[in-house]
Amino acid sequence: MSRIAPLDELQMTPEQKSLSAAIAGPRSGLTRGPFPIWLKSPELLRRVNDLALYFKDERALPARLRELAILVNARHWTSQYQWHVHIQHARRLGLDEAALAAIAENRRPEFAYAAERAVYDYAHAMYEPGGISDEIYQAAIDAIGEPGVIELVSLLGFYSLIAVSIKGFDVGLPEGTAPYLR
Repeated sequence: MSRIAPLDELQMTPEQKSLSAAIAGPRSGLTRGPFPIWLKSPELLRRVNDLALYFKDERALPARLRELAILVNARHWTSQYQWHVHIQHARRLGLDEAALAAIAENRRPEFAYAAERAVYDYAHAMYEPGGISDEIYQAAIDAIGEPGVIELVSLLGFYSLIAVSIKGFDVGLPEGTAPYLR
């Protein structure tokens, strides 16, 4: 149970109602994840939503690589909710089950594709004390290009905001869902 109770429609200000209706459509509701929390700060939610919509579009970083990076982020923060949502997307996009299991178990996966390996290595190194080595940086540039690396770093920052919000307000998994990450 979250530390912050979601607002019901009767509690919402007109601004919150309008924002909730506008954002809920593409997300099938604002009842889960960080959105009920951010709805209590409508201007923050409006700005966060703009960034969320940016990352949903196909840009320099394809959906498959975005989901891989999000799962590395979820593993770093042990963000059960983020993992729960994004493991489903990763599977739908065809990411290798053995690689997904390795990430969940905090092991380095084997990847068949250089771009997946580069994204994993870069994202994983982001959270390590030594940071990103020149070799990891260059491998990422070679695999996904400079615009892809810029999006990757920004995506990791954005999903860290989500993970920290979920953790800070103790947003749990949907009822009946067992934790994935140890």
